[in-house]
Amino acid sequence: MNEGSYSCSKCNITSKPTNHSQSDNLILEKLNQLAAEVNEIKQTTSKTSSKLETLIDEVHTLKKCVKEVSNISDDLKLIKPQLPIMRRDIEDIKQYQRSNNLVISGFPKDFDINPYDVVIDIGSQLKVTISRSEIDIAHWLRSRREGAPKSLIVRFVNRWKIEQLKTSKLDHGSLDTKQLGYTCATSTIYINDHLSPKMQHLQYQARMLKRSKILSKKWFSKGSLMVKTAKGHELRIQEEEDLKVIDGGNTSVASPVSAV
Repeated sequence: MNEGSYSCSKCNITSKPTNHSQSDNLILEKLNQLAAEVNEIKQTTSKTSSKLETLIDEVHTLKKCVKEVSNISDDLKLIKPQLPIMRRDIEDIKQYQRSNNLVISGFPKDFDINPYDVVIDIGSQLKVTISRSEIDIAHWLRSRREGAPKSLIVRFVNRWKIEQLKTSKLDHGSLDTKQLGYTCATSTIYINDHLSPKMQHLQYQARMLKRSKILSKKWFSKGSLMVKTAKGHELRIQEEEDLKVIDGGNTSVASPVSAV
C-alpha cells in the first residue's frame, strides 16, 4: 500500500492520497478574488455614499433657496400694489424739481444774446420786474434738429416770479422778438413750464384731445396738468389712462379738482 493511503477490509474502500498544496492554493485564490470584490464594493459604496451626502447637501441648499424665493414672492405681493403710487411719487419729485424753471423758445437759430438779458427783457415787455438776483441760472439749450429755433431755460429763485410772468403773458397775448426790440428776424416767443418727459407726453395727448374738441382747455398748475372737458369738468391728469377715459365724456377715473 502506498504511503498516505489506507484501506478498509470491511467496507472494501481504499482512499487515495490528497494533494493538499494544490487545494490550498485554489482556496487561497478564491479568497483573494472574494477579497478584491469586497474591496471594490467598499470603494463603490464609499463613492456612492459621498455622492449621496453631496446630493443631500444640495437638496438642503435648494430647500433654503426655495424658502427664500417664497419669502421674496410674498414681499413682492405686498410691494406690487404700491408700485403705481411709488411711480407717481417719483414723477411728482421729477416735476417738483422743475417747478422753478421756464423754457422760453422760438428764437432764430443765429440768435446770440445773453440769456439773462433776454429773460429780463421779456419781463420788462410783460411789465414784470426781474432783477439779476432773482435768476438762479439761465442758459441756451442745444437744438435737437439742425436749423430749429433756439430755446433757453431759466431757473428762478422762487416760483412766484414764474406765476407773474405766466399771468402777464396771458394778458399780453402774442409775444415776438420785434416787441422785445431785437433786430433779428421776427419770430414768435413761447413761454412754457419745464416739464418732465412723462408730463410732456401727457401734454401732447391733451393737446390732441383739445384739437378734437373733447377738451376745451388745458393748463399747468403747481406741477400738475389740468384740463377742462367740453362739458365743463375741470380735472387733474396724472396718468395717460386719465385722458383716455375722458374721450366720450366718461371722466370717472381722472382726479377731480377738489382732490388737488
